[in-house]
Amino acid sequence: MVSSRLPPELWVLDSVFIRKRGDASVGAGRWFVRRSGRTINGQMGVALFLSSQRSSVPVDWRILLRGRWMVDRELRKGAGVPEEYRLEHGWEAGVDLLDAAIRRGDLPRRPVVADCSGWPRAERLIRELAKRDIDFLVCVDASALPEEGQIAATPGRVTSSVVQLADRGTAHSAIRVVTQQPIQRDDPARHWVTNIDPWDLRILGLALPVLRRHGQDVERLESDFGVHDFGGRSFGGWHRHLALVSAAFAFSALEKPEPPTAHRGAERPGHQARSERRTLPAPRVPDAVTVPQGHR
Repeated sequence: MVSSRLPPELWVLDSVFIRKRGDASVGAGRWFVRRSGRTINGQMGVALFLSSQRSSVPVDWRILLRGRWMVDRELRKGAGVPEEYRLEHGWEAGVDLLDAAIRRGDLPRRPVVADCSGWPRAERLIRELAKRDIDFLVCVDASALPEEGQIAATPGRVTSSVVQLADRGTAHSAIRVVTQQPIQRDDPARHWVTNIDPWDLRILGLALPVLRRHGQDVERLESDFGVHDFGGRSFGGWHRHLALVSAAFAFSALEKPEPPTAHRGAERPGHQARSERRTLPAPRVPDAVTVPQGHR
């Protein structure tokens, strides 16, 4: 199993876009693509990755549907879309992926990290993660923040505040908003929302290198492993294609030599190995996981 050979530090949720010329393939339509900042015709998928500073490997996928793909029964039937499949937004696909992973129980529990900047209704993902008592660190647009979480900007500073979720009955109603203010005026601020407790700013410092590695691996996944080569039109064919891409990528990751776990000075008295110092906090694991209705 990938998780035993490539132990993850984080679970990462991310969207992957597949460009298409027409609209006959399942889910094809006009989507805003965050990485290019444009609206492009194609298919939008969301994947769950097992991520570390060594690699970021996709282990499950969901395709997003909207418009006529949500209402045209004949179109859906022709593409083999299951009647119950109704995932329209990235946050819904993320919740579905996590619910499936938790039900399987074969993946080591890790904090969930997602860059949801540009995702519609990203605040819904935060609420659903909190309901499930899952540790998370989610980047959102300022519009998704509670008003009390929007702090006056100070260039180059990292600010933090604790706010309350609007939903009642969540396992952890208090969340923390950590804002990275840009040094350059034209760069956007980064707003991270987390329920990790106790919070330490070093947690963000540990997560960011993993996310940089993840970004590099997503680029490799798209350019070298055939993500964009899917020529079929069916729902099942799309998921089989991405499963094969994931398997090929995982094999490639396993073939890479493992980086050294300690630097040269690690044996000096009082000096710890890098692998011992750079660790994320163990996630909370609830005794039982209740999956709310409406996400199947």
